[in-house]
Amino acid sequence: MLKLFDLRFLSFLTVLSFTYSRAQIITSNNVLIHVNTGGLIHCNGGFELNGAAQLTNQGTIYTTKNSTFAQNGNFSINGSSTSDGNGEYYVEQDWKNNSVFTGGSSTVHLYGNTEQFITSDNSTETIFNHLILTGSGSGTDKRKTLLNTNASCGNLGNLTLNNRELATEGNTFSVLNPSLSAIAFDNTFLAEGFVSSILSGSLVRNTNATQNYIFPVGSSNGTERFRAVTIQPEANSSQAYAVRLNNYSADLDSYFLSQHETLVDNGNSLFYHSIERISGSANANVGVQYLPSSDGDWKGLAHWFLPIQQWNSLGDLPQLTNGNYSEILRSGWNFPDASNAYVLMNPADIIIIPTAFTPDGDGTNEVWQIPNLDKQYPKNVVRIYNRWGSLLYEHDSSTDGSYSTKPWDGTVKGDLMPVGSYYYIIDFNNLDNKSVKGIVTIVNQ
Repeated sequence: MLKLFDLRFLSFLTVLSFTYSRAQIITSNNVLIHVNTGGLIHCNGGFELNGAAQLTNQGTIYTTKNSTFAQNGNFSINGSSTSDGNGEYYVEQDWKNNSVFTGGSSTVHLYGNTEQFITSDNSTETIFNHLILTGSGSGTDKRKTLLNTNASCGNLGNLTLNNRELATEGNTFSVLNPSLSAIAFDNTFLAEGFVSSILSGSLVRNTNATQNYIFPVGSSNGTERFRAVTIQPEANSSQAYAVRLNNYSADLDSYFLSQHETLVDNGNSLFYHSIERISGSANANVGVQYLPSSDGDWKGLAHWFLPIQQWNSLGDLPQLTNGNYSEILRSGWNFPDASNAYVLMNPADIIIIPTAFTPDGDGTNEVWQIPNLDKQYPKNVVRIYNRWGSLLYEHDSSTDGSYSTKPWDGTVKGDLMPVGSYYYIIDFNNLDNKSVKGIVTIVNQ
């Protein structure tokens, strides 16, 4: 077997339609290589462009790991070399770009069954056209990992994950093509393809339509999870968003779940998401997906509010179904500050009981309305007493309808009670049989 196919002494090589298939490493030093349409270079080892080599690939180049060399299966662009053309690249091990790769309308297939790296010794970012991930490895061998570099698919390119994990680590993978179909992945339940990242890393998508873009993010660190995010911009103008699943408690990043406003009861301690609008100014509908069978049931989202360092509720949110996953959706979100932390949360069982009202006929604050009472405790019973303990008013929501439809207006049998303090007891009639007592004052303004 020919161990080394060294092109250092050639100045030009054209590959037409025949196959070089015996070399373990093809090394091009300052040589111009042109692979015509239909041409094939099949290398059982690595393919290296060194010095000022120039490769134009209109055909197909294969590298395999069927070699005894240390860097078998790699495709490397080194020195001041360049690679361009509209052909196909099949790489079984690492893609290493230290110089210039022009993607054209080419396709790069990372097809290895062990962990592969998209890497660079000098942080050169590869802008692929189409990038397709395949293979049969599991665990860490399912990963195609960015190492010491960012990477992207170009303005007309697509990222096809299949059932693989694109691990950006602390780097960024950007999909510059704003088409909805620019990212494709296998959505087989519990075998989805996804993009994983750690702190400072993310999946970035460009958008230019008021349609629902999916960010297939997940993680295989610890418990493997696929927990996608959807973003639907409210404008057709150019926007860009960065998303990451953080597959651990927000407490570990000092977004302490115990620090929250009173409208938040508790937050999900299994994971949280980082969601950021990195360009543009349009509001967007933001959805976070989760799996109730393993993550628990959640009714809302909270956002870490930087100015006061706490989780704030994003309001009363609808819950959607997306296959086996549930999705909490926040419509018209405006990304109000620099914080990008979001967590699934449940609203607190809080009712707001006013201490006074003014039934004076001016149309304002005329009745004793109790916000959230019916929502949190639909079987509530409200009773009002005078200072001597005589019952003046009683409303049983189970038989009389919601309290909010017939709140106490300060009257008894049509007569307005005098200014002063009155005593109330509210029975929630929930599983805990809780009740509250207090004083409400009639004030005449």
